[in-house]
Amino acid sequence: MKTWRVGSVRICDGVRSNPEWVARTHRLLKRFHAQNVEWDVPFSQGEGWNLLSGTRRDFEDDSPPDVVISVMQFDGLDAWIVAPKEERSGALVLQPYRWTVRRDAQRLRRNEDTVCQTAVQFEAIRGCLHRCCYCSMTKVIIIPVNPEAVVEHVDLLMAEHPGQTLFKYGASTDAPCFEPDYGISRMLVEHFAEKSREFLMLFTKSDNVDSLLDLDHRGRTIMCWSLSAQTAASEVEPFTPSTSERIQAAVKCQDAGYRVRFRFSPITPTDGWETETEAMVREIFDSGLAPDLITLRTIGWFPYDQFVRSMPQMTIDPHFRAIMTQAAADEAIPVTRFQPLPEAARVEIYTHVAGLLRQVSPKTRISLCWETPDVWAAMQEFTGMTPSGFVCNCGPNCAPPNPLLSEST
Repeated sequence: MKTWRVGSVRICDGVRSNPEWVARTHRLLKRFHAQNVEWDVPFSQGEGWNLLSGTRRDFEDDSPPDVVISVMQFDGLDAWIVAPKEERSGALVLQPYRWTVRRDAQRLRRNEDTVCQTAVQFEAIRGCLHRCCYCSMTKVIIIPVNPEAVVEHVDLLMAEHPGQTLFKYGASTDAPCFEPDYGISRMLVEHFAEKSREFLMLFTKSDNVDSLLDLDHRGRTIMCWSLSAQTAASEVEPFTPSTSERIQAAVKCQDAGYRVRFRFSPITPTDGWETETEAMVREIFDSGLAPDLITLRTIGWFPYDQFVRSMPQMTIDPHFRAIMTQAAADEAIPVTRFQPLPEAARVEIYTHVAGLLRQVSPKTRISLCWETPDVWAAMQEFTGMTPSGFVCNCGPNCAPPNPLLSEST
């Protein structure tokens, strides 16, 4: 059983009112090496939407995340939870909880010239134990101790989005890290197993999948790994399983009948990334994996000054470090989502990675994530798709029987 170093664990007033909540809390506490644990922490009524997870860390910041354990309350699809109050250091308040996110593709295209698909994702836990350098969800972890309430509201969420067949869980956390002690992965897999139209996608970097292998998923759950090559996995994502460990976790899940797919995301051009990426691609297919889709996304969402503070710069390929430095000096990338790599550099990276995939597994479908029309045009040779007709990891119909999914499965 893997354990995690955390800072303070504050367990809110009200958790003791339900024996199952208390039992779940104790199971989680056994997984945490906490600096201190405080029970029955009082809270006040909050107002508005407040910061729950902090900002990106500086690279030198090795402080573990704090944990708040509380109860999620629902009114229809609106939810509230006790969480830290941004304006009052150390204070806990009952505040709105963003347990669902709907991404609007038309707004993204209009405002940022970003090619994306409308998607619906949902969460219970917010905040992650992996503490990747590029992530803003690493300082505070909010754990609702009643995940059953989330599962109970999933059908209401589906009813609000009748055009959506794929529902993503795990964009603001890494759910398998907390299993089987938390239990929501099993609940969701079994819940979606009863569906005839909708699919669940569990998005993860974890290799902690053994508790999923014997579940009767009936083919309704897709396992999707965020995968990085060796140096990025060890230096940029320092608390994650290795590249090989993630691949072997995918093998286990495929052997258990799950459909698997990968996001090479974020592709970080570390020194020697081309050789390491080739090794990663060959290991995937030498392991017998048959992903129905692999999407590509370079490191992004980073103003250059934050990139320098957050990333171990000695690991970055000098060629791309020079490109990023010049792009920042020229203010060449106006949209933060695409910083710090300009379009030409992203195309260079995608072309190399897609070429490797085409060489090793010609039938595997390749797609892009969060990209511009010009990058899509440059990569059409490899994707065979256009911004007006493509499949990706989390779009509304990016699940079987979409004919654009790979023929390899």
